[in-house]
Amino acid sequence: MMSQMIQFYHYYFDYPMTIVFDSNFEVQIQNMKRGKMREIEIETSSSVLIRRIDGMSSHRKYYMLLFFFLANLVFIFSNIFGPPFFHSETIPFDKNSAISNTRKFVIKIGDFNFLNDFIAIDLILMRQFASEEISVIIESAMTILSHKGKRYETLYQSPSIRYNTTFPHLSTVSNKIRLYTRSIVDFVFLESNIVLKFPTSETLSGVFVITYNDTTHSIIEVLIRLIFFFAGIGSFFYLFSIDKKSVSNPMQLQIIQFLIMLLIISSNPLYVLAYFTESLVFSLFDVSVSIIFILAVAASFSIILDMSHTRKERITPFWIFIEILPFLVTAFLYLSNEYITHYLMYKNEDSSGNSMILSILRYLRSIAAAVCFIIIMISMALSYSINKQETKIYIFMVLLTFIICFIFETYGSISHIVPSAHEIQIFTFASVATFLFFFAYMNWPISHDIASDDSESASYDPGDFDFSDGIDE
Repeated sequence: MMSQMIQFYHYYFDYPMTIVFDSNFEVQIQNMKRGKMREIEIETSSSVLIRRIDGMSSHRKYYMLLFFFLANLVFIFSNIFGPPFFHSETIPFDKNSAISNTRKFVIKIGDFNFLNDFIAIDLILMRQFASEEISVIIESAMTILSHKGKRYETLYQSPSIRYNTTFPHLSTVSNKIRLYTRSIVDFVFLESNIVLKFPTSETLSGVFVITYNDTTHSIIEVLIRLIFFFAGIGSFFYLFSIDKKSVSNPMQLQIIQFLIMLLIISSNPLYVLAYFTESLVFSLFDVSVSIIFILAVAASFSIILDMSHTRKERITPFWIFIEILPFLVTAFLYLSNEYITHYLMYKNEDSSGNSMILSILRYLRSIAAAVCFIIIMISMALSYSINKQETKIYIFMVLLTFIICFIFETYGSISHIVPSAHEIQIFTFASVATFLFFFAYMNWPISHDIASDDSESASYDPGDFDFSDGIDE
């Protein structure tokens, strides 16, 4: 048995009293008389591990928050000033001066490699004067040849396909027409032969837009995945080796261990296999586990907070199911939207017939995500901890992570360019994974000796704890 002593003056208690805290600190107020110095002894057992946050001084907590902020700042600057996710090349064409309403184009682009990941060819039409909204029907036939070494292969060949595009009200630019998309880049050069047939001899001008993934961004994404993959494996096996009976928060550690396992799966290096196959399996699996991981972190965080003010006998499987139900609904909406858009775009099918369903799903998932955020904020407000700074730390971390993820997914969304396999941005994933590791660090079990060495004066700083809770004057 190891004990530590903290002495200070107190004038309110004139009888022996014992207060037991959740982190296994036993506070004994010894026999005293009113008006005399009261001696409070904090006894801790060296056999029971405590949470790291309960053994940290205030200064160490502020340093931890600073590191958390700087890590997310790196993600923000990398997203803004780093290599872009995609490159777009534009090939404009003018109105045809000839009488014929049929035009043929030959587009040659090259210097590709497998890290370019995808390629998309779009058409945008332009009219000379802005007027009322009108619809234009054009026909397109195309043949795409790939150059591999010294030979050409036919990648894609389509007969005449009718496209209905719209010029919005008072706009000279039409909606985008997706002519071709491919989920892998297994060629060096690409040659596209496109024939466009306009409804009248008064043809329109326009521009072809060729979009593909940036190679440098792909390398950065793989490196980020590898970093979290190996960090997750190390953390998982360390938590697995800890005797859960010797810690003060065994259930919380089991939840964190489960989240780290999900992190390992969602950051898997096998993601690179999606660069070499057109199969939906790898890309759909990757984005699905990313969605599940992010919502699992949110749900687990809410559960851990609610456990702090819930009686142990009430924490049942049904209680846990009710806790995670809003997050399960949100996951279902995101995955449903993901499957539909993924399937339609990769199959080059017209999504107009499903546009209403997709719009409803996007609207519902936004509402569901907002509800989940509100639930987390309520859980933080109701949570109980003897460590007064803990809730403030959680509020800062949650708000910062939410704001960053919202910015990445709203203003950095590329779902209008490529299939939604890239719906979850890599920096969104990195921000949530960073939140998980810092949350795990705060709940990391340490011995009392390490906690005592953390700060000479404030392993158990009286200012960090609320001694008035539950004490009647």
